Amino acid sequence: VTINEFRLDQEGTDYDEYVELAGTPGESLDDLSFIVIGDNVTAGGEVEEITPLTGHAIQADGLFLIAEDTFTLTGTVDLVTDINLENGDNVNYLIVSNLNPAINVGDGFGGSDLDVDDDRVIDPTGDYDGDGVDDGAPWTAVIDCVGIVDQSISGDLIYCTTTILQFFTPNVAGHGYVCGDTGAWAIGVFDILTGVDTPDAVNPDCATSVRRTTWGALKSLYQ
Repeated sequence: VTINEFRLDQEGTDYDEYVELAGTPGESLDDLSFIVIGDNVTAGGEVEEITPLTGHAIQADGLFLIAEDTFTLTGTVDLVTDINLENGDNVNYLIVSNLNPAINVGDGFGGSDLDVDDDRVIDPTGDYDGDGVDDGAPWTAVIDCVGIVDQSISGDLIYCTTTILQFFTPNVAGHGYVCGDTGAWAIGVFDILTGVDTPDAVNPDCATSVRRTTWGALKSLYQ
């Protein structure tokens, strides 16, 4: 099971936040969770979102769409739930197996801290609920992980090897997707009305996708 597409921001109110997973049709999602790791008062490691996936399965089209009840885009939502996707920051999206039940999101953004010493490595164990007792490992395994990096943000930590680099302004990547032809991650158009969102459908090819930027932003990559 992999993360295949997401929308975390849009013009105005974020009615259409979603996360799309991909996998083998009929594949069970039991014991898996989608989580978001960002930061609140520390440099990183704080859990901002937990969506348990037990009881669900990849649909016949090989996809599984998670969205809120305000979702207005085309596509069948397979799991309607509140999803807390922070924008304008560095964040990490993960699918993990057997998430430790003591891990929580707290109030708003920033719950259990999974990297207490902020060394860019998830701690092997931790006290996730603040009761002074070590709760053990955070999960059994990381199934997939993608980091959304805003180059204008410093200090907030990324824990994923696979990353989407956001290097143009004014908005952090509102939309990201795995290219249909190459399997690489790409940044979509921020404006959802003119974008290339394909929730519950095949993603566009990168060879025919357009990403708008500026010459100054490109030059900054080589400074």
